[in-house]
Parts: sequence; structure tokens; C-alpha cells
Amino acid sequence: MKRMIDKVRRTCEKTAFLKRVQQNAHYSEEDLPLLWDVMSQILASMDENAFVSDRQVVYTSAYEQIRKDASLSDDIWENGLLHEVVITLGGHADEIQEKYMQEGKLTEAYMVEVIGSEILLKAYSEYNTWVKQNTEYAVERYLFPNKDLAMIPEILERSGLPVMCTEAFCMIPKKSVAFLAVWTKDKSCLCEGVCMGCGRKDCPNRMNDGQKTHQKLPDRPLTYGQTKIFGL
Repeated sequence: MKRMIDKVRRTCEKTAFLKRVQQNAHYSEEDLPLLWDVMSQILASMDENAFVSDRQVVYTSAYEQIRKDASLSDDIWENGLLHEVVITLGGHADEIQEKYMQEGKLTEAYMVEVIGSEILLKAYSEYNTWVKQNTEYAVERYLFPNKDLAMIPEILERSGLPVMCTEAFCMIPKKSVAFLAVWTKDKSCLCEGVCMGCGRKDCPNRMNDGQKTHQKLPDRPLTYGQTKIFGL
């Protein structure tokens, strides 16, 4: 699936993607050169550091809670329609952000957060496209193991990717995602997206009518809330 990541990178190298980041995060025209500089550093590292893993789930008792919560039918298990997916941009993005933090460049550090999130959102979309173009199926919806976080390190280990999580279930590298994808034989199906069914109205990455609600940060010491956004 390396071609999928390559396509994500090529898409994000285009001006249209940069303008989308600007619009979604409410940056001004004057911010575009700095946004481009930060984004170029992240994209340059993706050839060697970004990966995606897709693994068909074999039903075990560990999945019973998810099966109940998501009302998954027997057909899902019998036909192998549930997949574990892990996507990571790699640790270089974290290093770029940490370097900016150490230099007191909080605006640039937050741009890494904004751009990384946008690239991962593009990766979700590209995963859906990859499934539809390379299999007889389509992605129906995403599931996240919110009630059984202990599954996350197991999913990461099975992925074979260089991604781990802390005891608090925060993933390292930070620009990584792990989720379950429900496949369907109905190729006309459109996936509901990553924010459907999530009650976290205060999430800094939440999509509202297709746009995020990021704000620029001043170059001054971070507040407690801002450190939580950065995951520090």
C-alpha cells in the first residue's frame, strides 16, 4: 500500500491542498509562505517515514464489545469485512514540531499540528479510494475502540509498523491513527467520515461542515490547554 501513501504525498504537494489548509485553519494570505515551508518539511520525510497497514480481522473474544456496540452482523465476520488499519506520517514530523517548540516558534509548531492532521484526513480519504479501486468492496464506516483502549497496542503490534502507544494510549509517532474499517460489497456506499458518532464536541480536530476550527498561536509560553493540544 506504499502507492497509497505516495499518492497522498503528491496530492498534498499541490497548491490546492495548501489553500485547503489555509481555509480550514483560517490562516491569512500572509501565512501561506510559512505554511508552505512547514508543509514541505513534513512531505519531504514521507517517502521514508510514512506507512499504512491494512489487516483483515479474525474474530476473537476481544472484539465482542465492539461487535455489540456497533451492531455488527454475522456477515461482517463470516466474510472478513472488518479490517484493522494503521496510518503514520512517521517520527520526523514530531521532530520538526519539537525543534520549533525548543526554538520558541509556537506558530510554526502549531502549523505542524494543523498540517499533519490535514494530511492524515487526506490519507483516510485515499484509503477509501484504494479499497474501492483495488478490491470488490468499499468502506462503509470507521470504528474506533473507545471503550476498550487496551486493543490499541495490540492493533499497533499486529500492524508491523514502527508505531507504539504510551500507557495513556497516546500513539508515538503522534501523527498516527489506528482504526477499524467496515467494508461492504455495496460500492455505491459513501463512508460517513471520522467524526460521525463522536461526542467530542471540543476536539481541536473536529470537522464542522467540512472545516476545522484551528486557531493560530502566539509566540509565548503555552497554556496547559495548549500543551494538551500538542500532546506534551
